[in-house]
Amino acid sequence: MHTAEKFYRPGLEDPSDVIASLPEVPRPLHLAGKQLSIFWRSLACIASILCGALIEYILIKSYVQEASQINLLWAAAAFPFFMVFIPWWLIASYKKRMISYNYCKHVYENGTACIGTVNTLTKITGRDMETYHFDSFRPHRHGHIRVDYTFEVDNLIKVGTVVLSASSARYLNVNDKICVLYHPNDVTKNMLFPIPGNEFLEIIK
Repeated sequence: MHTAEKFYRPGLEDPSDVIASLPEVPRPLHLAGKQLSIFWRSLACIASILCGALIEYILIKSYVQEASQINLLWAAAAFPFFMVFIPWWLIASYKKRMISYNYCKHVYENGTACIGTVNTLTKITGRDMETYHFDSFRPHRHGHIRVDYTFEVDNLIKVGTVVLSASSARYLNVNDKICVLYHPNDVTKNMLFPIPGNEFLEIIK
């Protein structure tokens, strides 16, 4: 799934130009590929269950015929993977994307634009985080980057945090000026702009 509008990566364009090019509110934002995403996830879920059932049948039949404890252990291990984990991951990842999309849609359609500043960039590796500066992460295109930024509203400094893929954060550096959108009725709802067109932001609250 991706947004129908074509956005560039944050940091690639001058924030003043980005703000000047924004249309008046409310700005329409549409989700492209939703039906296709539901379709392939449904097929993958059915395929996983059928594949798991077939593997279970073969392994249990082999256990009954040969009394092989190894096959029984394999059957016990395969059942939760094919019958539970894969379907759960397909459903959970879809729900996560929809939550992120609805958040972005709410802020983008009614948000006020301003210029913010990137404070820290943190590379996330598993449960570990490593703060880097400037070009230290350029060779890495995988993983995720936590972006902490500040912006000013009514002479008050506000903060925001998002997680981007490393490829989408490649144009950001510490102290860079970036465009920030925030909801006028709730400043805690804010995000970097542009939105990467082929992914959604992970919002940290």
